[in-house]
Amino acid sequence: MKELFIRIFLLFTILCISISASHPSFLIDEPVESDNQTNHLFFLIQNGQIGQAIDIYRKLANKSQEHDYQLLQSIGVSLLEIGSNSRNPEVQLVSLFGAGISLNEKTLHILEKGIRCPSPQHQLVSLNFLSKYHNEDATQALEAALHSDFLPIRLEAAFHLCLIKHSHACAQTESLMYKVAPALHPLFPQFFAASGTGTSIRILKQMLNNPNPMVRIQAINSAVKFERDEVLSIIRMLASHHDVAQQEACAFALGEFRDDASLSKLRHLAKNKSLPVRLSANRSMYSLGQQEAKNPIIEEARNGDVFAISLLADIPDTEETLFLLTQNENIHTRINAALALLQHKDSRALKPLCEILIKDNRDFAITPVSSIGNSLQAWKVVPSATQNFKETPVNIELSLNKREEALILAADLPNSDFLSLADAIFHFEQNDLVPVLVKLLENIQTSEAIALLKRYSQKAGAPLVRNYCNLALYRLNEEGPYYENLKNWILSKRSVDLIRFRPMVPLEKRPFKVQYQMTPEEESRLLVESFESFVQMQDDRGISILLQAIRDGNKNNKYVLAGLLIRATL
Repeated sequence: MKELFIRIFLLFTILCISISASHPSFLIDEPVESDNQTNHLFFLIQNGQIGQAIDIYRKLANKSQEHDYQLLQSIGVSLLEIGSNSRNPEVQLVSLFGAGISLNEKTLHILEKGIRCPSPQHQLVSLNFLSKYHNEDATQALEAALHSDFLPIRLEAAFHLCLIKHSHACAQTESLMYKVAPALHPLFPQFFAASGTGTSIRILKQMLNNPNPMVRIQAINSAVKFERDEVLSIIRMLASHHDVAQQEACAFALGEFRDDASLSKLRHLAKNKSLPVRLSANRSMYSLGQQEAKNPIIEEARNGDVFAISLLADIPDTEETLFLLTQNENIHTRINAALALLQHKDSRALKPLCEILIKDNRDFAITPVSSIGNSLQAWKVVPSATQNFKETPVNIELSLNKREEALILAADLPNSDFLSLADAIFHFEQNDLVPVLVKLLENIQTSEAIALLKRYSQKAGAPLVRNYCNLALYRLNEEGPYYENLKNWILSKRSVDLIRFRPMVPLEKRPFKVQYQMTPEEESRLLVESFESFVQMQDDRGISILLQAIRDGNKNNKYVLAGLLIRATL
């Protein structure tokens, strides 16, 4: 029996060898052919023949009837590596952006390479994305950025290291501070306050006694911002000094730290000749439970002081006062009152706010203003903003940030009031507010909100509004032609550059806890958001569009899309 079994096995083996000689594909695993095609695909990518490489991938996907996520990820990484090695600075830049939005640690080495690039813009893009990772490689790259030839890059890197409380951040920041001009020293208290280590607090205390009053004031405000009450005893002493800016900052800090022991000191400061000192002291006393302290603030608000008006945002039962101020002839009074009234969730704020939310031929923008001690903030209305801020686009960005914030607060108003505002923004094509608005409408998800999106998804002559509404309806899984509409628009815009960034807000003007984001401008932002939505929805149709756009679109866009392709495989 055993002998018979051996003979049968030998006959079967001979038969297999014979058949494989005449039919080479027989008994050779199919993956071998697939591996050959994959190797050829990457050979084509390395030689710049992206279209042919995509065609090979499509054939493989069609054959298996599904996308190969691991292969797609490798294709994306290969494209980004090629772009990062290009001699063309523009290609390098978009490759860095693609690596950043991939959210994948396999592209970290590309961002690290960007830190070593001689261009400050390349370094900034890399730094922005590296700061979002919390691993040793990213941290080492941030440390490398401390040796940049460009001071703003070194400052950004030091600030990020302080925020993550890196062990070397304090020493590196102190070393950097002594290398720059003394005029820049007021920038540094926030670094040490953010770090919060024992050494950092010791340096912060030293800065509270610095001969430069601006350093002392920034140290006080930074201690408040990062809740460093370890320095409270020093702030109490500083409140007795005669510098009015310092007195104002100290009065503010004593209230923020809820220092009941300083009430007598605050009462003394509330009689100061300087109005900002009095306002700051009364605000702190009110926060410590002294209800009568609100009355001087209300009185100064009625007199039109914009800092006092802004303080009423946090004082209950001041809605009627604020409403009357929204009817004032002075535009600065009206807008600051409306912004404060909005904090009270009062719909009467909307009419005056439309002056800044919906632009007309006056071309208003708003820019932040601070008191001498930087503890009080308000907003100044600037007409003809496009012309006046032509050389300082960051002011337009700050104005947009505040307008977006106001729009987000308006979403908490009664539904009908907010939808009326949304209707006006769509109707008058306030394109800079549309991205935030559609997200708010998606979150509301009422039948009225969806009906508004559907109506404007067909608006003629307003492509940005129309396509953002289509995108929102697609993300909401509403039945309709929204995917096809979006797809057709995307493919018609294949030649549009995806990377046109809004300006960077400097460290000293950046709101707390809001880090700088690399945000594309209007149309390019819509394209990126559309592709991102396909990725987030895990829609295989979206991956197919991504591949088509990489194959046939703008030659530089393929590096950004490669990053999104990698994200699609997470």
